[in-house]
Amino acid sequence: MSTFTTFGFFGLGAGRRASARTRNGNTTFFCYYTTTLQCSDGDMIPAELRVYSPRDDVPHPDDTIAFVVAKLFVPLKGTALLDAYSVYAVPGDPASDTYEASIPDMPYPFVYGLGIVRSKWGPLPDGTSKAFIVDVHERVRDEAKPSSVQCVFPGGSPRWQTVPAPNPNSFIYFMGTCARVSTEGGLSINIESIVFNVGPSPGSAGGGGLPPGGGSPGSPGTPTKRRKFNSALSSPAASTSAAASSAFVNPPALHPTLLPNALEPSVPVPAQPFVEVAVQTGEVPSSPLGDNDYVELNAPDGDNISASTTESSTTELSATESPKAKGKRRNRN
Repeated sequence: MSTFTTFGFFGLGAGRRASARTRNGNTTFFCYYTTTLQCSDGDMIPAELRVYSPRDDVPHPDDTIAFVVAKLFVPLKGTALLDAYSVYAVPGDPASDTYEASIPDMPYPFVYGLGIVRSKWGPLPDGTSKAFIVDVHERVRDEAKPSSVQCVFPGGSPRWQTVPAPNPNSFIYFMGTCARVSTEGGLSINIESIVFNVGPSPGSAGGGGLPPGGGSPGSPGTPTKRRKFNSALSSPAASTSAAASSAFVNPPALHPTLLPNALEPSVPVPAQPFVEVAVQTGEVPSSPLGDNDYVELNAPDGDNISASTTESSTTELSATESPKAKGKRRNRN
């Protein structure tokens, strides 16, 4: 498992649109641009950027500045290759003298990666900075390509004075800015963030979710300007409604209802003993009976059926004449 990615503002030039054949034999169009990895020490590494080009796409004009997120390959003493996830061109006329005026002062791209520390750290010529090489891999131009990155703890920053360098053959995550061309001819970065001994954490299973609370909502009832980028939640109702929509709501309690003609109620009813008379033909009483109550059913042919609640077991009912009116009494208690 390894990755190597860059993001930041890049100048684009010599745009051209060309086709390429994918691994499954299909033809896909890409736009290719020349660009550079600008370093804070003044060095530059030549690079070529490739981005997917949809139908009827037109390459950007020369000197267009774009915010780019791309997979990266940096060979030793060669041209770097970028396969872009996204390219967001800065609007305006690149030939205008004011084109760069509204762009953030961020000329040095960031890079981050997961890789293996090749060897023990060593000092740089300034005598205070510590450097070590990390080997990374990334899939660029449809194949896995290896890069070697020199990661540096800048000696002039007190932030890194007490931080130890990672051990050789350990697996780390790093992020930093392009700083210089290394003595080997590759990319050297100044570390901004590092994670030692990257691996699965026991507490990482199960997912996380959004942190509780958050945001500084504006005053209720105050109209706010609709923005593309928000620094806070637009209103307290936004977080409240989001939380309510995801919360579990208990269903209302269900109360059993005894249907008038039901022979078998779905749930027991805490009431007086109820005598249920099941007959093949005839009418069934729907009212509860008390002890020693007398029940008389009239069969269709005029026969009478009698039963009482004095017994708790199943009792055969007697019919005066017709056998069609026979049935059984069941006491629920």
